[in-house]
Amino acid sequence: ECQPNAERPCTGHGACLQADGTCSCETGWKGPLCDLECPGGQSCGGHGACMVVNGQAVCNCSGAWATDHTGACLACARGWSGTT
Repeated sequence: ECQPNAERPCTGHGACLQADGTCSCETGWKGPLCDLECPGGQSCGGHGACMVVNGQAVCNCSGAWATDHTGACLACARGWSGTT
């Protein structure tokens, strides 16, 4: 639960909603306090979606995309090739 009058509610990456005390995170941030940065931004490098799994922000890549060393969807999935 966030505190609307705190100096940096939602760790500076979102707004604290006074109605229910929850954070509304900025694009590219997740978690109850907006403290989990999505790898490659909200769209995971443009080829997926960011979600919270086991307390970490991770990318769920779409189609022929896979995560690279940064965790963003910027690599070819197994069986695919080409330029990113």
